Amino acid sequence: MLYAMQSFNAPYVLQNREQREGLLFYMVYLYQVAFEPPYRMGYACALCVIFMGILTLLVFLFFQLTRRWVYYVHEEHVYS
Repeated sequence: MLYAMQSFNAPYVLQNREQREGLLFYMVYLYQVAFEPPYRMGYACALCVIFMGILTLLVFLFFQLTRRWVYYVHEEHVYS
């Protein structure tokens, strides 16, 4: 899940310069905002904060849901 959210290398290499927004993932957009003219670092920082908030929420929900998916054997029921 986290790897899919951080997709940057493949879309950036595969994007066609004539069709600039064909593979516009969030990370590619963040890179373009920060490091291509006009350099808007404040806006890029705001995008990073939003991205971190979304990731934090997703990780928290994932850990809450895994309690339902995984069965942990209690210590007194451990088999030799």
